[in-house]
Amino acid sequence: MGGELLRIYSECVQRVSISVIKGLLDDLWQQKVFSTEEKDTVMENHKIRVKRARCLIDMVMEKGREQVR
Repeated sequence: MGGELLRIYSECVQRVSISVIKGLLDDLWQQKVFSTEEKDTVMENHKIRVKRARCLIDMVMEKGREQVR
């Protein structure tokens, strides 16, 4: 999955909407992939949609790397 996400990274960052970002964050939080703090970091530390998307994707990819270790 990481390879596929990396391939479409730029397009995702440019096209994803705030509502999709919020929905993904909620889903990842409910599945206990993200903590409340991680979820809040994406929304509170990044005010621009593109930066939120980039942060979210980067965090998901890092979680995947942690799983592999």
